[in-house]
Amino acid sequence: MTRYRAIALDVCGVLTTEKSVWQFLHERLGLWHGNAERYQEDFLSGRISYRQFCEKDALLWRGKTLREMEGIVSEIPYRSGIGDLFSLIEKRRLVPGLVSTGLSILTDRIAHEFSIPFSIANRLLAREGFLTGEVEICVGHDGKGEALDSFARSLGVSPREIIAVGDGESDIPMFEAAGFSIGMGERMRDYENKLHAVIGNDIAELVGALRRIL
Repeated sequence: MTRYRAIALDVCGVLTTEKSVWQFLHERLGLWHGNAERYQEDFLSGRISYRQFCEKDALLWRGKTLREMEGIVSEIPYRSGIGDLFSLIEKRRLVPGLVSTGLSILTDRIAHEFSIPFSIANRLLAREGFLTGEVEICVGHDGKGEALDSFARSLGVSPREIIAVGDGESDIPMFEAAGFSIGMGERMRDYENKLHAVIGNDIAELVGALRRIL
């Protein structure tokens, strides 16, 4: 049996009930309909690149304070059972890491609250507390495989010694690199041939799946 040493967790939709921190911010600021929603459609249809998509999104927030954005993000609820998940991870001596195409203002919050040593996500740039409208792309739409490699290197282990958990198409490169992959949510059944397990959206199911393989 493989000795797994770490677990890489997607964030939005896995640890939180919101599927996208980007969309959550836009909706709370009244910038989704007719603005950011259109950018998403343009990206999904191939009219703009992922980088252009993120840059257009971030530009809508230029001049907002970082404190205001962090305050909005603090309203995003965690899924029930998140504490049990991290307790099990600690008990089984796995090193947790967060790998997200979302924003670091969310992953940093989770990393701080649950003492997670590794997190990588896209970062909004600020100057003197105000957003510049720029974004540092740390995890591209197809970049989670590279992010998992970075996580593995930081620990001195092989990616095959890492369990990956995610709920979307952008998680596939991470699944392919990891030693064991768990898809959360019914839509992940479309990718069953790339996964070791598919479960529902309940963290209790994730805890159960981890207990079976650890």
